[in-house]
Amino acid sequence: MGISAMMTRIAAKSDLIEQMMTTLEVRDRFADLPAGGEVLRNAMLWCMSCGKPDACSVWLADHGSAEEAPDFCRNHDLFARLREHSQGCAD
Repeated sequence: MGISAMMTRIAAKSDLIEQMMTTLEVRDRFADLPAGGEVLRNAMLWCMSCGKPDACSVWLADHGSAEEAPDFCRNHDLFARLREHSQGCAD
């Protein structure tokens, strides 16, 4: 894989995780975590290593908002915990 193709792949996956965090309304929740920057970095790395970007794109196209990430999402559990934490703070 050439450097240009790799950069295109990184940009595309960055867009996917950004869309997923926005769709799940967890994008700003990382700032509330003690090590939020590190958690976000790890989530992005986990996403970058996912082999299902096409399924993710299709899922995102079908969901303007959602309560839960798709089961195949490598960050599913993290996003669920972030949503639970944000709902717990709202109570």
